Amino acid sequence: MLAGRRALELLASCRDGCTEAIMLARGFTIKQMVELTRAGLATAKAERVVGGGKTIEVARVRITEAGRRPLAERPPQMTKKAQRARAEIPRSRAG
Repeated sequence: MLAGRRALELLASCRDGCTEAIMLARGFTIKQMVELTRAGLATAKAERVVGGGKTIEVARVRITEAGRRPLAERPPQMTKKAQRARAEIPRSRAG
């Protein structure tokens, strides 16, 4: 559920939640958003937004208190392979 954790971290960082379009642009799928809402970790609500003289309906996804709990727990450990790959990334030096 690493993608789910990433989604929760994104939602937690946005005071008013995120629109479905933002979630999709960040690489999350509709299926993942539905799973978060069904699990009670997030809510989704249709809202009307006015832009450019037009009113459109958007879906806004917000984290719930239950969704914040897993974020307070220790983050999942990286695999040895991921740790090696991260160690190989060159670090820029300030100079």
